[in-house]
Amino acid sequence: MPFGNVLLARLPFPDGRGYKARPVLVVYEHSDADMLVAPITSHDVRGESDTFVQDWQAAGLRLPSTVRMDKLGTVSRAIVLKEMGRLTPRDRESTLQLLRRFLTKVLDA
Repeated sequence: MPFGNVLLARLPFPDGRGYKARPVLVVYEHSDADMLVAPITSHDVRGESDTFVQDWQAAGLRLPSTVRMDKLGTVSRAIVLKEMGRLTPRDRESTLQLLRRFLTKVLDA
């Protein structure tokens, strides 16, 4: 699954007690059926690691949404409930630029 796909996945709560269906952005799909994803939230942009999805409806999202790069995580393909859509080219490019800036910042720290 390529970078930019938007999925609905059952993400566990931090305390491990239950889960909630949440949209995620595919960053990278590993060959062993795991995926590196960034969560997507309906909250506003909170910092330099967030980017607003301009074309959120075209990406299959229900509400105006923000991608959070500082919350990257690995999930199993087995928890994916459905494919929602894909970022438009302009959102894909702005999100890719954010990912590059974020990773550069992390690696330079």
